[in-house]
Amino acid sequence: MAEIIDSDAHVDQELLGLHYMDALDPARSDVIHRHLEECATCRAQADEVVEAVAALALLGTDDLVPGTAATPPPAPARTPPPVPARSGTGPVRPSGRGGSTRPGDGRRTGRTGKLLRAGALLALVLVVAGLGLATLVRSPQGEPTPVLTAAAVATDDTTGASASVSVSDNGGDGVTIRATVSGLRAGTSYVLWAVTSDSATGEVARWTGTAAVQDVSGTLPVRIDDLSFFTVSLAGGGPVVSVYLPGVPVAPTR
Repeated sequence: MAEIIDSDAHVDQELLGLHYMDALDPARSDVIHRHLEECATCRAQADEVVEAVAALALLGTDDLVPGTAATPPPAPARTPPPVPARSGTGPVRPSGRGGSTRPGDGRRTGRTGKLLRAGALLALVLVVAGLGLATLVRSPQGEPTPVLTAAAVATDDTTGASASVSVSDNGGDGVTIRATVSGLRAGTSYVLWAVTSDSATGEVARWTGTAAVQDVSGTLPVRIDDLSFFTVSLAGGGPVVSVYLPGVPVAPTR
């Protein structure tokens, strides 16, 4: 699939965006994943793409597509499990969901440069937010691919681990969750947990860490707007990095 790699031996920015949206067929995603393991330039660009997608989510759905934002769910009855303190490198969860400030509201200015550098991708994501990716990308069998409905990214300064998470609606059959993680210890077992707004947890994936960037994914029988955050934890141990979803996602239009 040489068409995935451009004349400069790099992956096109929009393809990187679709890769992290879980919107490419598995064969194409595998080619991109293998290329990212070998190309430092594309890994750096991939970081910007993930940041840009997450920044759009942090802007809030009211800012992107007027009139399509869903109503926030009521405040949870229980407090979610504690996670390690963060130094501001990822979205910060407020003390309660009932407040008027969304996670990450204070980070908009710092992300402006990445938004500008990823202009082409952002234009695509804006269309995705309003129309649903199924209207743009279809699998070889003609079936619509999952629609990206939420994305976020975070880094834990204490552990040095980073994670970006995207969540795709499966059309009433739950969600597909995909995470790209780095900074893990090689040979160590990890688990990706999803936590809902009422503190219920679900195991998304379990794997052995390596020194390279890793992609993991899984499905859960939950609704998008029930999800609150994700935590990468040591198997049988504590959290390594946690990623919080930036508010209620846009309901996809099919």
